[in-house]
Parts: sequence; C-alpha cells; structure tokens
Amino acid sequence: MVTHGVLERLPGDAQAAERLSGALGSLEEALTQLTGFSAGAVPWLLVAYGAATVVGNAVVGRLADRHTIVTQLVGLGLNAVFLAGFAVFAEVTAPALIFMMGIGLVGVTMNPCMITRVQRTANARPLVNTVHSSFITLGIVIGSWLGGVGIKAHGLRAPLVLGLIMAFLGLFTLLPDLRRPENDAGGATVAAPERQPAAV
Repeated sequence: MVTHGVLERLPGDAQAAERLSGALGSLEEALTQLTGFSAGAVPWLLVAYGAATVVGNAVVGRLADRHTIVTQLVGLGLNAVFLAGFAVFAEVTAPALIFMMGIGLVGVTMNPCMITRVQRTANARPLVNTVHSSFITLGIVIGSWLGGVGIKAHGLRAPLVLGLIMAFLGLFTLLPDLRRPENDAGGATVAAPERQPAAV
C-alpha cells in the first residue's frame, strides 16, 4: 500500500530526476558551444564525468543507510552550488570542468538516499517500488521537456538554471523528514528483542 508518508517523498524524487535530466541532456552542447571543447574531447570529458559518478555512488551508498537525510541535504546543496557555478562559469574552461565533475559526484549519485528514504517508509513493498520508479520516470520526461523549452527560449544555460531551481525545491521536500529525526542517523527504528521465557 502506498502510504501518505511515501506520497510525501515521491515529488522530491521526481524533482531530482527533472533536475538532472534537464541539465545533463544539454551537457554535450554546453561543453562544445559554451566551454569551447572540440567534439572529439567530449567523450573523454564524459568518461571523467562517469568516473566522478562512480566515486559519488560509492560514497553515498555507504552513507545512505545511516545518514539518509543529512547525506541528501548535503548532496542537494552541493548540487545546487555546482549547477550554479557551471551556469555562471560555463565559458571558462577550468571552473567549468570542476563544476561538471562536481555535478557528477552529487547528481545521480543521490539515488541510494532516495531509494532508502522511500523504502524505509514503506518496507520496500513491490507496489511502492513500482510507483517510485514511475515518479522518477515522469520526472525525467518533464525535465527533458522543460530543458528543451528553456534552451529554445533562453539558450544552453537554461537547463542548468532549471536544475538549480529544482535543487532548491528538492530541499523543501526534505522538511517533513527534518521534523522526524528518528528517520535518520541510524536508519529505521530497531525493534527490541522479544523476551524469552526462562528455562525451567
């Protein structure tokens, strides 16, 4: 059953998908048309981006269970900083590379936190996982569409600004969890062991 607690968390995960799909969908064009890299250099830059994502996944995966909300808060905050930095310094090579790598470190790597947050609320029921995946897919579709609309209206920086806005909105979706400190720092509440009858 999809509970009210789960429904509170799904919009934030959809926004995360919107944020990343919009920003990453135009990454190649931003690197070539704004930063000035050649088309031949882009695959190597994307390999570096992927390596940053692997490192981020390893770190976040270790922290997601015990410090879910704190990790997601820090990740969203850093993601907002990196998106803003890339949007502002996209035409300056060194900062653009640094901010791109930062987006890789704390972008899609927040997935373990999102999954843990939802599953902890609903005990990983199959229906909840299906609905959760559907919300993420919906976010990808909406984010890609909004990114395309933004590029057409305002240029290649628009998806990055859109991602920045979505990151701030994502922070607000964590507010209910901040009012429930028992949901973080150690994971779900562990039930006390049952008392065994004394041996006769």
